[in-house]
Amino acid sequence: MAKVALLIGVSEFAESDLKPLPNASKDCEAIAQVLKREEICSFNPDQIQLLPNPTLSTLQDAIHQLFAQRQKEDLLLFYFSGHGVRDDRGQLYLALPETRKENGRLVKHTAIAAQFLHDEMAESKSEHQVLIFDCCFSGAIAQGLTVKDDGSIALDQQLGGKGRAILTSSNSIEYSFAPADLPLSVYTHYLVEGLAKGTADLDGDGQIAVDELHQYVFDKVKTAAPAMTPQFFPVRDGYRIFLARSPQDDPQVKYRRKVQEYVKEGSYRVEGDRFSIPARRYLDRFAATLNLPPHMAQALEAEVLEPLREYRLKLQEYTETVQETCEEEGFPFSVATQKILKDFQILLGLRDADVEAVERSLSPTPAPDEPDQSSAKPSNPPAPTLEDTLDSERNIDYQHLRDLLKAEQWVDADKETYRVMIQAVGKKEGDYFTSEELLNFPCTDLKTIDKLWVKYSQGRFGFSVQKRIYVDCGAKLDGKYPGDEIWREFGDRVGWRKEGKWIYKYSDLKRNLSLSSPEGISPWGGVGWGFGYRIVEWGCFFSSLAWRSVICSKTQS
Repeated sequence: MAKVALLIGVSEFAESDLKPLPNASKDCEAIAQVLKREEICSFNPDQIQLLPNPTLSTLQDAIHQLFAQRQKEDLLLFYFSGHGVRDDRGQLYLALPETRKENGRLVKHTAIAAQFLHDEMAESKSEHQVLIFDCCFSGAIAQGLTVKDDGSIALDQQLGGKGRAILTSSNSIEYSFAPADLPLSVYTHYLVEGLAKGTADLDGDGQIAVDELHQYVFDKVKTAAPAMTPQFFPVRDGYRIFLARSPQDDPQVKYRRKVQEYVKEGSYRVEGDRFSIPARRYLDRFAATLNLPPHMAQALEAEVLEPLREYRLKLQEYTETVQETCEEEGFPFSVATQKILKDFQILLGLRDADVEAVERSLSPTPAPDEPDQSSAKPSNPPAPTLEDTLDSERNIDYQHLRDLLKAEQWVDADKETYRVMIQAVGKKEGDYFTSEELLNFPCTDLKTIDKLWVKYSQGRFGFSVQKRIYVDCGAKLDGKYPGDEIWREFGDRVGWRKEGKWIYKYSDLKRNLSLSSPEGISPWGGVGWGFGYRIVEWGCFFSSLAWRSVICSKTQS
């Protein structure tokens, strides 16, 4: 088995529209260093090729050499840091020093097309391919994704799943950020951190699979730069390719993991920049039991809290800028000022929801019978209060689902659950799910859907409720069919069986559905009629979704 990596960093461009990216070469070097570490990734240094600012022909040849003449058990890693550009059809190209545009349109033969990568990957015999893109619009790489599969080779236990895993720093329409004051880009910074420090080992099994690495980086990036939405595109079992090992007995790893746990649980107060009293005292005592000196414990906490603090400072900087601008020229702002503020928002990586909250604070709703004074200049606009968001990795709108659940329209909410779930896996209404799609279902979306169901059903419905009942029946959360006896008991508990028989019709299952219905009966639409099978045959699919929630439960809530 060979582990081979090709790392590309493009920082210099002849085209004036493509700004220099001095961090790109540093990104590659940082990735190379962590890959070489024997105790983490154990890539042979001779099998790691760094190509800074390559020509088109050089890069095409290097990509061909990476994927050609490989064995099935070989692990291949491709990494790119630079500019991503799209053509008129939205197809992704990786920019090179020679890349140029004419009349604002990309000259395609001066950049390398994502399709070239697809073709080379599809021809390769390797069944363990990991591709990482730290560039704008990188989510567009998923267009035209294919994979070879003869179905005849067993999985290699050292590599985990076989197939392909693509990780991208942004979706197909977003920009990625490379702050000038940081040595690495935001995305690569957390990639390296998750691997080098073992913090991406979310399930604590001593191995870092690519789905764990994605989820770790996603949570960190969405906190530090919310306008970026890292994406993950696994093919076949690619989500379980093991990329690195993590130390299990290292006191620093144990302490950092506990700090992360408390941050996810909400024990860290962002506004006061402190932990709750019980969390603070536990951490102090825990550090002492691990023989960690106070200065080291503080440094580990600072690493975990870095994205939260960075986000808070960016939002504060934007808020102060808007307030000072309002004092100088009044509100609403001129078109020119709005454009500059938009540029500033993009530079800081803030979401539209963040800046809208700031601007709403400048334009209070007038009281009844009072004239609208929104254009008046407030002396000291209040700091914005951020509203809850319906988070999604795939830009899914969950407002309608929330409204249906809030109105206790359970049947319609169940159908809406199928609609948003099938959309989240990139299919259209009327399509069926596959077990693999549930094993790869985006964690952020799974959490959003579940939280809505649990909240508005007063804790009676939701995937997490179903998972609890499923385990109570004796099922294992391993993604496999639990066996007829356990599956029948689960069906009886949640009301999917009546009088010892499975319910086949959706209308029969949902008749007179209310909060007095069996606990865990819903949601059913996303897990049931989106498969095209009878409910008695859905055990393997439901188990896939329950298993996926195990990984998702380890990530930031």
